[in-house]
Parts: sequence; C-alpha cells; structure tokens
Amino acid sequence: MSENSSLCLRDLLNEKPIVISQLLLKHYADIDMDEVELVVILQLLRFRECLGQTYPTIDELQKSMTLGSDQIRATIARLIEKGLISVVHSSAEKYHGKSSYVLEPLWDKLLNVWQSSKENTSNNILSSESLKKVYSTFEKEFGRYLSPIESSKIVQWCSSDGFSSDIILEALERAVLQGALSFKYIDSILKTWDSLQLRTIEEINNYEKHFKEKRKAKNINLKQKQKPHDKFSEIYVT
Repeated sequence: MSENSSLCLRDLLNEKPIVISQLLLKHYADIDMDEVELVVILQLLRFRECLGQTYPTIDELQKSMTLGSDQIRATIARLIEKGLISVVHSSAEKYHGKSSYVLEPLWDKLLNVWQSSKENTSNNILSSESLKKVYSTFEKEFGRYLSPIESSKIVQWCSSDGFSSDIILEALERAVLQGALSFKYIDSILKTWDSLQLRTIEEINNYEKHFKEKRKAKNINLKQKQKPHDKFSEIYVT
C-alpha cells in the first residue's frame, strides 16, 4: 500500500461514527415513517453527533443527499406534522440563542412501540410520561438538551435493561451528589445494582445499610487486633 493510500485510509478511520439505535431501524415503519424520512433523520443525527450542528440548513442537508431542497423541506415538515421531531427556538444563554431540531418525540414514539410489543412479557417498562420525566430531569441536571446517543442510552436502560424511572433517577441523583455527572458513571451505578439484583430503591438502601454495618464491624475488629505501639513510632525513624 502506498504512503498516500495509507494516509487516506487513516483519515477514513478517523472519521467520527454515529450510533444509531436499532429500535429506529427496526420500528421506523411502525411509527408511520418512510425511507426518505428515515434518511433525513439519519442526516440530522450525523450533523448533531459529528459536526455539532443541531439545526443544519436545508442547503447543508442537500449537499449530502440526492433530494432537492423542496423535497427536504417538505420531508422535515411531515416529520414535524407527525410529531416525530420538533423545533425549538431558544434565546436562553445556555443554548447560545440557537435553534435546534429536537428528536425526543421520535424516541418517545419508538419506546411506545417497543412497550406494545413487550406488554405481555415485561412488568417494568417506562411509560411515555415516565420517560418524559426522566428526559426532563436529566436535561435539567446537565443544563442542556440530551444528544441522540444519550437519549438512546436512556431508552436502553428502560427497555433492554428494564430499569424503572425511579431507579434511573436515583442513579442520576447519586452521580450529582458525587460530583461525577456523566452517563458513563450513571451507567456504572446501574450495572452495579443490576449485578447485585437490586431492582428497587428499598433494596438498594437496605443493601447499602448492611454493607456499611459490615464494614464498620470489620474496622472495629481490625482495631481490636492491632498491637499497641509507641505513639512516636510513625514520626521518628529508628
């Protein structure tokens, strides 16, 4: 392989990927979305995740598609009309006065479809209202809109992993109190509780209480076993 080819391959591998929830690819037709609308959604995800643009222009979208500007504009209008996306025009300082395409309505509809398909096999699925509560609480604590990856992660927690809204929000609260507000840390908390088969807040509190009591008893035993020593032995080296 030539040096130029190697450089081109390296540049290609460095291109930032986007994460697409399989719920979208599996159920887009179930929420009255056609293939053209799906591609427009994927482009909105690409602009948000790879380019940091939450409100790409029609001309910018057209450069990456075979659709004409009128078709793209009409497609976005249909998505809004169907309640799959929305547009927020914010003058708030934390949003830098920018407009944004908001995809949370899409995730809500996908979750509703998933809930319907699993209704008879799961008793611990978030309702649409509960999901909205989780979204709004996360956005309040993070001080910004959630990214599509973050939104998909929440859907995963309540769908594939089966966590309740109370448990997810409890993990969020722990992360805030620890000063470690990140999805990675929240996910580690949930995975720990899951590995210990702790599925309610009461079970979590009881486990932590027992753990603290056990650790306290262990520390007392260690102190009792320690031999008395010269109080200056750790200060002066003989």
